[in-house]
Amino acid sequence: MFEWEDVETKTEIEFVLKCIYEKIWNKKIVKIFDLYGNTFNWKQKENSHVCTDDDVYIMFEDNTCIIINLVNRSAAWIKYKKLSKNEKEEFSTINDMFTFENNNFNYDSIHEFKVNSFSHEYEKWISNGNTSSMITIPAGGDYFDKITIVLKNNIKIFIQAEDAMSDGYCDIWVDNDK
Repeated sequence: MFEWEDVETKTEIEFVLKCIYEKIWNKKIVKIFDLYGNTFNWKQKENSHVCTDDDVYIMFEDNTCIIINLVNRSAAWIKYKKLSKNEKEEFSTINDMFTFENNNFNYDSIHEFKVNSFSHEYEKWISNGNTSSMITIPAGGDYFDKITIVLKNNIKIFIQAEDAMSDGYCDIWVDNDK
């Protein structure tokens, strides 16, 4: 099991994803979900995505899982672990995020991770537990806001943090253009 908290730079997240890739490069994805059971309907692909404020789970055929929390720009929490028996039972009842009416989409193993970087200023919420404030983070940093998961069959899965005004959500969508 690996767990990384407070990943705040593109350099850090690329390191984390490289460590995970070494463990999962040949494992096929079987399901992507959040604990709310949000789904994306392939028939409505245009401008359609899943929006969640929960962790995104990427489950593999050997019952290991990557758990990604990317609900704020340049702030991630990522875990790679083997699922317990209770988790496997619980997760088997949750819908896959991506439901497809046509059968031309299949998960595959991960070919690579790509991280979108930016260096412009952005807004960020900070809190001491009692009060919260939005502050501006200055331009020029090693920031990131999107992870692209490229599968071996060229399908791309995107996980992107929304801006701070949305107060902690991320968008997830698939590009099946081969």
